[in-house]
Parts: sequence; structure tokens; C-alpha cells
Amino acid sequence: MTSIKFLAVPVWTLHQKAKLILALIIGITIITTSAYFTALDSFGIVTRHHVKPHHIDPNDKEALISSGCFVDPLTYKPETLPNNPLPDTDLDAWHHIAKTCSATTKASLHSCPIPNAYHGIFGNNMTFRYHHYISLKSVHDIIQPFAMYIHGYNFPLNDTLFQRAVKEFNLIMVPSRSVTHVLGVRVLKPEHISDMLRLESVLAYGGFYADFDVWFLKPLHRSLPPTNTPQPETSFLTEYEAVLGEEDPNRFGNGIILSKRCGRFLSDWYKQYLQFDNKGWGVYDGDAFHLDLDRMQKPNWSNRKLIHTPQGFGRWNFSQNVAVHLWYKEYRREVGALGEEQLVELDNPLTRMGRYIMWGDKRESFQDGNAYHLNSTQ
Repeated sequence: MTSIKFLAVPVWTLHQKAKLILALIIGITIITTSAYFTALDSFGIVTRHHVKPHHIDPNDKEALISSGCFVDPLTYKPETLPNNPLPDTDLDAWHHIAKTCSATTKASLHSCPIPNAYHGIFGNNMTFRYHHYISLKSVHDIIQPFAMYIHGYNFPLNDTLFQRAVKEFNLIMVPSRSVTHVLGVRVLKPEHISDMLRLESVLAYGGFYADFDVWFLKPLHRSLPPTNTPQPETSFLTEYEAVLGEEDPNRFGNGIILSKRCGRFLSDWYKQYLQFDNKGWGVYDGDAFHLDLDRMQKPNWSNRKLIHTPQGFGRWNFSQNVAVHLWYKEYRREVGALGEEQLVELDNPLTRMGRYIMWGDKRESFQDGNAYHLNSTQ
């Protein structure tokens, strides 16, 4: 996470003038394309996105594609080898999004659900760990998306655990660009590289993103007809244009992002990177997204001990959570690395959730009062 702030510009430097010119070009592109397609839409010329609202199943990939609600990431520059970065610059990425979203209107957004497609971001030279495997298993077994896309390059193709995950979860590796700049500003922090790629992926293609230290405990959508698996209280994929979780009273987390393709909130968020200063981004105040208060980003970083230690038993109802952000870096530093042995032997909220995901009966909802001991789940 990064802090939220707006920037003041007291002096017009050469670099800032260049950014202003870039902003004007982008602004003109946005205005002209939006006005043009809005006008066409009013005359009934742009009709391919218009269907009865939410009658498209979020799991029906073909219907989503034909209605313009989803784009398969593999159709963008398919000639790029899977373990090599795209040749795109930051401006190429912007032009790609502007082009693919040019025909989007508020009416077309209303007709689409959020596609049940997972997007993960694999950092350059990232080590694939056991909790990453559990995260992907929670997506595969509990969310049950129609596709699981992993964006990145330099994938650990020789790693046994990664090979296992690719095979078991049918992971689709999608080449991403090497992020060095965002709309003309150099990116210095590794976490901002992932911030950028997750926005570009969900915005251009539609679906949901989750950090590799996020574990899902409930589906994002009610099955129709109902199945014998637990059903969520909220059908996030059909009820909202975008969904994020509140982390603090004045801040949302970006560890989980759900959005319709070319959604207004993500589009505005992306454009605010024109003010990017490697410290944060501007906060967006609007009605184009739903902020979930308790079920996605909490317990937050400040209350992470409720996840990491037995202190959480009785102090937080994890049974209500759709997902939990583990804050694994802190867990590894304060408790220790997580492997299968630790998952079996330690008893805290994190290991109970992990045992449920690995060996629990998914026909029943997760209950934090159940220890899910290995000998009772096999």
C-alpha cells in the first residue's frame, strides 16, 4: 500500500511542461473518443455492448467476449514469448487502454458484469512460495474463475511448486511490459510496478486482481442455479462496477481489485498517475465503485496480529470474510516462514484458513472456530 495525497506544482520545470503537454494530449484523446462514441451510442450505431443488464453470466467467457465485457489477454501481441517482457513503453500501454476502451459508455458498462477472470502479477525474479500456492488454490477452488491469468515474465519455470500450480490450476502465463515509467515519470519502487500492472490488466481486460498473499474464503458471485457450495451474501460480480476493500477509515487497499472492463473508477485512478511522485496517488471520490468495509482488507496491517497469532481467536470473526490479506512479509519476520509442516503444526487464524483451503470440505463455509486439523480433513 502507498499513502494517498495530491501534489502541488509551484514551479513549471521543463519536466512538468512535458507532463502538461502529455496530459493535454491524453485529455484531448479522452474527450474526442468519448464524445464521438457517446454520440454514436445516442443514435443507436454502437450497439454491440447493449444487452439486458446483467443477463450475461460472469462465468460465460464467450458471451462476455462477444458482448465486449471481456478481452482475452492472449489476443494482445500473441507473438510475444511467454517468458519475455512485452516491448511496450508506458505510452504504448496508455494507447492500448485508450483504444480498447474507446467505445465504452455508461450504458455499455451497465450491461456488463465483472468477469469471473483472475489476474495475478508475477514480479520479475520473484520467488514462488508455499503461501502463493495456497492463494492460487483458494482462487481455483473457491472463486472458480473461468480463467487464471498470471501476468509477468521471468517465471520460475523450473520450480517444482510453480510447475505443480500451473498444472493443477491451469495457469495461463501472459507477458507483461517491463515497467520503468508511468505516463512519463520514472518508477523507483518495486511495489509501484505491481500497482501499475494490476491496474492496466484489470482495466484493459476486465476481471479481478488479488495479491499473492490474499487467501479467498468465499465466492464472489452467487451461482445460478445454486450449487452445493457456500454462497456469498453479496454477488459482487453483478451488483457493482468496481469493488475494493476499506483498509483504514480514509484509505482503501489495492490488494484486491474487482472491476468491469474499462470501468470508470479504474480509468480515473489510472489517469491520476499523471500526478505520480513515487510516494502515492490522488484519492478518488465518486460513485463508480463499491467500498467493502470489513470482508476484504481487514484485519488491516495495523491489526495483523489478529491474523498471525492466537490473539485473533474471538476478536475477529473470520467466518464473515470473503478474503483475507495475510501481510505475509510481516508474518515471515514475526512468526516465521510458512511451509506445509508449519501449516499443520501451528494453530492461529492464518494456519486455520490455510488448512481449510488445502484440505477442508469446500461444500461448507469456513468457520474460524474449527481448527481444521489435518487428520480430520483428509
